[in-house]
Amino acid sequence: MRVSLITLLPIAISLASFASAHHDNEARKYVDNLSSRGFDDYTLEHREVLEDIATRDLLDELEDRLARRGRHVCPVAGCNFVGNLPADLTMHRRVAHGAPGPKRR
Repeated sequence: MRVSLITLLPIAISLASFASAHHDNEARKYVDNLSSRGFDDYTLEHREVLEDIATRDLLDELEDRLARRGRHVCPVAGCNFVGNLPADLTMHRRVAHGAPGPKRR
């Protein structure tokens, strides 16, 4: 029985492909194992930290941060608008006073 090289070539390619896929699957399992190791402990620590913080403390901190952002007061006489962001003031001036927006290039 004679077997030609052309007949063996597809068999060799399919075996090489199977071996490569098996190796990739093992590597994927290894990486998944590394990435999921200790994940439960990490989420538990965060949950315990959040349990110790009261809702009132969170709201106070948010109010303080908002106050530190700055106040942007409308320069138009008689207008009492106060915004926390420069974009708020720009939008207010466009809508309430008809001020032009930023120039486009």
